[in-house]
Amino acid sequence: AAAVLGKNKVSVTVGHDTEEGGKWPYAGAAGAISQLGATHVVKDVGEAHVDSGNRVVTSPAYMCNTSVDQVFSSVGKMVEGVFGLLKK
Repeated sequence: AAAVLGKNKVSVTVGHDTEEGGKWPYAGAAGAISQLGATHVVKDVGEAHVDSGNRVVTSPAYMCNTSVDQVFSSVGKMVEGVFGLLKK
């Protein structure tokens, strides 16, 4: 989304922008998002981010070293966000 919609100032999440002792091993992706012209929003693994203006929903699901149930929760929040956009 960041590469395609960066010029539209899309906001997305990949979780945290620092590794925090290895919990977020892909934290560097947040910097790449910014370089593409998009905005990274810090979210925990059980959350999702909805950019209503660009109709984009993202979650940090697999970007964190965590349990499967936390990943499931993150994906569930993302699905809820998609359904929320459909209602608008």
